Amino acid sequence: MLALIALLCFACYRLVRRSDDFFVRICAAGVMTWLIVQSAINIGAVTGLLPVIGVPLPLISSGGTAIISTLMALGMLMSFARHEPGAQAALTRRRRPPRRTLAVMSRRRSTP
Repeated sequence: MLALIALLCFACYRLVRRSDDFFVRICAAGVMTWLIVQSAINIGAVTGLLPVIGVPLPLISSGGTAIISTLMALGMLMSFARHEPGAQAALTRRRRPPRRTLAVMSRRRSTP
């Protein structure tokens, strides 16, 4: 879990470093800081280093508000990453993903 959070924060840091737009840099840095602080508080509370104050781990939440706000922030970062320098060229260069539709799955026939 810690490795996934570290990977997510690294992706935010990469977006901050590679972006040309100042607004994108500020928003990505803010979301990155938010995720790092929220994770550090939760991990500190779980290990007993900090008092328990009820801050959930990002993306691992039992409540609806924390997960919705985190997903909205990550969606914003994904939108920013699509407009990162070189991202459009990389997206057009990649091969087309395989079709993931129900047409490739075997169909079960119902008997009357």
